Amino acid sequence: MRKKVITWLWISVYIIIILLILLLNFIEDPILVINYNNTKSTIVYDVNNQEVLYAENIHKKMLPASLTKVLTLLTAYHNINLEEFVLIDHEIINSVGSRIYLELNDYIQIKDLLYGLILQSGNDAALAISKAYSNNPEDFILKMNEEVSKLGLKNSYFSNPSGLDEDSYNYTTTYDFVKITEATIKIPLLKEILGTSKYTIKLDNKNLYLNHKHKLINRIDGFIGGKTGYTKKAGRTLVSILEKENKLLIVVTFNDSNDWQTHMSLAKKFL
Repeated sequence: MRKKVITWLWISVYIIIILLILLLNFIEDPILVINYNNTKSTIVYDVNNQEVLYAENIHKKMLPASLTKVLTLLTAYHNINLEEFVLIDHEIINSVGSRIYLELNDYIQIKDLLYGLILQSGNDAALAISKAYSNNPEDFILKMNEEVSKLGLKNSYFSNPSGLDEDSYNYTTTYDFVKITEATIKIPLLKEILGTSKYTIKLDNKNLYLNHKHKLINRIDGFIGGKTGYTKKAGRTLVSILEKENKLLIVVTFNDSNDWQTHMSLAKKFL
């Protein structure tokens, strides 16, 4: 009798182990597949020929930091009237990280917020855009992920519009992000915003002067736009859009501490 009990005990343990393995395979936890510090990912993509020219870990799920805001830009364009205005509240002005320094009760047009979102990577602008769509943050996040789904991307998920990764985080791949950027630059206004070097937001009582953080703007031949990103967990992230003659290239790097030089070298090689 004791022998049978022991046998059944081992069979039960074995069944439990098998079920746990199957469950872990079925429910993919993104924390397990994101590499925070040890992986660099790089892609050069030829938009006109739909061809990857250079690839390094391009399907590795990683943190995009503020490159997230390119998707926020695209989502806002498709879901919010850009001519509308939003009133700035306490939650928005208390945004952490990079800001365009909105103040309480500023009344600002959504279109102007899009420039602040991209040029100065304003987390306050990102939150204001999200709240212009809905006071429930999950509503705008749902729309962001709908954009990703429409593009057929399987390795990306976004949980906030800014790219901050302390309380919540986004993950994507450099390949997926190329496709997000490609969809964005098909829209003339958004392509223009990504390539604008300076912009002034005129409010009732002041002006906000914005300068694009991307160091390659106006510095290398063929550069037409891009976006910067950085958090401690994600490292440096960067997207550059390059166009010359009949070539249109998108370069994306994640977790590259020497990203400016990488993008300049790749532009020189492939453009």
